[in-house]
Amino acid sequence: MKTKQLHLKEAFNDIKQRRHVISPSFGFLDQFLQQESKILSSMPTCRLHTDHMRTLNPGGQGSC
Repeated sequence: MKTKQLHLKEAFNDIKQRRHVISPSFGFLDQFLQQESKILSSMPTCRLHTDHMRTLNPGGQGSC
């Protein structure tokens, strides 16, 4: 998540594609949610805007 600047959902899906049987505990996911909030707070605003727009329009291009 930190190296690739991914949201928790993106990182989870990336790992899930590689290993279908993953099943992290709620405590482990909570730690990742905390890490995600730290990562998001350090991300440039432009990246956050682009990610949000990609969620709304998956095929669209970012404006940054």
